[in-house]
Amino acid sequence: MVVHQESTTRGMWEAFAKRHLDKRLMNRLFLMRRFFTTQMNFNETMEQHMNKLNVMAEELETIQAKVPLEVKVMVFLLSSPNSYKFLFMLLEFYKSMKLTWEDVTTKFLNKELMKI
Repeated sequence: MVVHQESTTRGMWEAFAKRHLDKRLMNRLFLMRRFFTTQMNFNETMEQHMNKLNVMAEELETIQAKVPLEVKVMVFLLSSPNSYKFLFMLLEFYKSMKLTWEDVTTKFLNKELMKI
């Protein structure tokens, strides 16, 4: 349906809305898929990876798809390399507490600094 082929204002509006709403949905799906499937690259520092996730979360926010902090923490944990997996066990001690972005990322940054 193309807007200029419509003869009524209502028809034009519906054609316009359909065309752009579909793109908005596809954009949302694309951004969400990219966020939820991201992995830390081998040549990336932990800080770069955290920044990448923050940018992706902000992009989702701009299209009214806010990412709760708890979900952001989970995506961060799941996207980290295997060499950091032992921190999952350490974080198990925090079960009674709510994991925050700051707590988790600080621990991962400290681990990265110990490698240097």
